[in-house]
This record gives sequence, C-alpha cells and structure tokens, in this order.
Amino acid sequence: MSTVWQAVSPDSIKDYAFLATVPVLLFSLLILFTTLSGGLIFPRMISALHIIIASLIFYGMTAYGLLFDKSMIQNLIETNSGEAFSYLNASFVLFFCVLGILPVFALCNMEIKTAFSKSIKHILMINGIAIVAIALIAALFYKDYAAVGRNNRNIIKQITPLAFYDAGYKYLRDNYLSPLCPIVF
Repeated sequence: MSTVWQAVSPDSIKDYAFLATVPVLLFSLLILFTTLSGGLIFPRMISALHIIIASLIFYGMTAYGLLFDKSMIQNLIETNSGEAFSYLNASFVLFFCVLGILPVFALCNMEIKTAFSKSIKHILMINGIAIVAIALIAALFYKDYAAVGRNNRNIIKQITPLAFYDAGYKYLRDNYLSPLCPIVF
C-alpha cells in the first residue's frame, strides 16, 4: 500500500478515495481468483494453499526485497537444495508459522455446518458482490488505475499471491507451452 501511496502522492479528496478503493479491489479480485481456482469445490484446501504461498512470498518481499516475476520463478526452479536451505533461519520459521501455518490451522479447524447447496449460494452471492465492487471501482477510477499501473509496473509484482501465479503462468507459457504451440496468448 505504501508503494501505491508514493505513486499517487494524494493531494485531493479524489486521490484519497482512489487509495481507499485499492484494498477493496484487491480483495474482490482475490475472492474471484480463489473461487475460480477451485475454491468452489475444495475451498479449504485452495484457501490453505493460497495462504501458504502468500506467506512465503510475503517473507521474500519483506526480508529480501524480492519482486516475483518470471525470472524469479526461474531462479526458484533452478535453485539447488544447498542454496535453498541457506535461506532457512529463525525469522523465516517464525514468519511462516505466524502468517502461514497458524491461519491454515485456524481455517482447517473451523466448523462448517451448512449444506453444499447453501454454501454455493453464499459463494455465488459473495462473487456477485465482488463483481459489483470491481465494476463500480472500474467505472469510477479506471483512468486512475490505468495511469498508476502504466507508470509503476513494479506495483503489480507486489500483489501477493496473484503476482506469483501470474509469473508462474508466464514462466510455464514461455518455457513449456510456446515450443509446443506457436500462438502465444
């Protein structure tokens, strides 16, 4: 959020309103992504996976200032075990336990007593709210988001865990799918 704050340098009510929509937009996008990535069928497992990945990426960003792009995914894949274990330390373990394991443990121990059909209705309702929020924000602040995104490309690489998935997709596309299919999406 501080990077967005610096990029916008708010000096009017409209700038502050734009900044207030950033967490809402990101949360709405994360809701849709989680649902589309399997959260409808395996919500706990998919949510737990997202939490674990996000905590690992967030640690890399805060401890080492890493931005996860396609080259960082390649570095992760090509790293040997000796180099990987050199990053294992007490702060990593504490960070991972507090922001990864503890939330996953809480998520897995929640009691859910709703029927599957009622659960689907709730998920669809939440997705509908997320879509309305995204549409409303886009209608009101599209030019602002386009300007900030165009002039500050590194901000997109800081969105956890979506940036990691985007970078992973680009790595797979460029290294494994492009040689098989000459059409690049």
